[in-house]
Amino acid sequence: FGVHADYWTLTNSQVHDEGQFESSKKDEDKFSFRVSMLRNIEKTGPYFHDGSVGDLQEAIRIMAQLQLGERLEEGRVESIAEFMKSLTGEVPKNYTK
Repeated sequence: FGVHADYWTLTNSQVHDEGQFESSKKDEDKFSFRVSMLRNIEKTGPYFHDGSVGDLQEAIRIMAQLQLGERLEEGRVESIAEFMKSLTGEVPKNYTK
């Protein structure tokens, strides 16, 4: 999870799972999660492994705090979101949330 902040505090998530550890029972898998691809990210929310964040820009803000220990200026958040939206194409018919 985040190095610089507590995931559950920033996302208000009520799900406190331990990631792949829950199925593997290997200590090295604690808080390790499968990461979805970025293609179609604007159409495939909610975000994070537990669906705790519904807004893409909020997910970007949270990840900056968790992973970088930074609070991004709104212009940077918008720029990152616009880049991510540029990865959007047609959502495959077999995609399930």
